[in-house]
Amino acid sequence: MHNSLDLTVCLLNWKRPENLDKIIDNLYGKVKIFLWDNSGSFKKKDKRVDWHVRSSVNKFFSPRWWMLKFAQTNFVCTHDDDFNLENVYVLQEAIDALNNDKEKKAAGFCGRILRGKPCEFTKTKAFNYYKPDDELKEDKKVVDFIAGRLILTHTNSIRNIELSNLSKINDGKDYHDDLDICAKLAKKRLRRFIIFKKIADSVIELPDQYAAWKTPDFFENAQKQLNNYWYDIDM
Repeated sequence: MHNSLDLTVCLLNWKRPENLDKIIDNLYGKVKIFLWDNSGSFKKKDKRVDWHVRSSVNKFFSPRWWMLKFAQTNFVCTHDDDFNLENVYVLQEAIDALNNDKEKKAAGFCGRILRGKPCEFTKTKAFNYYKPDDELKEDKKVVDFIAGRLILTHTNSIRNIELSNLSKINDGKDYHDDLDICAKLAKKRLRRFIIFKKIADSVIELPDQYAAWKTPDFFENAQKQLNNYWYDIDM
């Protein structure tokens, strides 16, 4: 029998309530659960959710970071609504790693190594990219950026981050809040994050018909965000 993790997970909802219900059921009893509902239509009361905010406006991704500032656990984590974890307790490995290495600021399962100056975000030049269907040969890898699908970090680190600069690019649609958060967590220093094979192997993909990356100019806007937050790092 596992104990609950010292972790608060913040979920987002817009148009995938069927996914969200499965994810909450999977997380329930193992972590604290926060939910920012951009649709304003998810269940009004759900005993599985510790804190639920129903928004009358779709505010995209940034509110999750604001919510996580209020967590009472020592660690917090984002969790997109297009995947589930076969084993939630694999996240303990990430918690242990961050406890044991103060130079590492966050952990996850999708990461990138930035190369070049200015940095490039193209698929062929800018990064090594871990995703669940890769054949991963290493148990873990140190990277420069973690995708927002799952970013696990110290609660105090999020509390100390200024959120006012989010959403300034892409007409206020903060599709790339993860780039901003990672730049702030790392203080624009390289190799401050870890991605884990064990977490990637536990990912079960769910329907993603409304995924942000499918929107027009997603990668072009990602490059703009990258230049905005990482333009002056020392490569």
